[in-house]
Amino acid sequence: MNDTPPLVTNVRKIRLRRIKAGSLFKLVLFSNSAIFVPLIVFFGVLAFFGAKTVALSGEHVTGLKGLITALIMAPFFTLFFSLFAWIGAYIGIRVYGYFRPLELEYVPAGEKPEAIQPPQTTTGNSAPDRG
Repeated sequence: MNDTPPLVTNVRKIRLRRIKAGSLFKLVLFSNSAIFVPLIVFFGVLAFFGAKTVALSGEHVTGLKGLITALIMAPFFTLFFSLFAWIGAYIGIRVYGYFRPLELEYVPAGEKPEAIQPPQTTTGNSAPDRG
């Protein structure tokens, strides 16, 4: 499928039928947290400066109340959205795993990824200088 070489040399593959529910939930929660928490906090900062980016009970909240509301909403929104995404991903992986194994690529945690060095090119005279 993908003919480009990997960026690291110690990429390994694993084939599996399904992922444990808890492991999949961690993946979904951490990835959603990386997106939603900074975004909602940014909206809270905008609300602190008067923008109508945070709403509570259908009314826009600004100022310090808007910032605090956004900080409280961020973990709840992230958890709520992650639960729905996790359920969908879990069902999808279970159905897919029923028909064929899932193949994942990973880099082991105990090893530092080594970048592939591009081939060295020489310019000019290729004969060594014998001084």
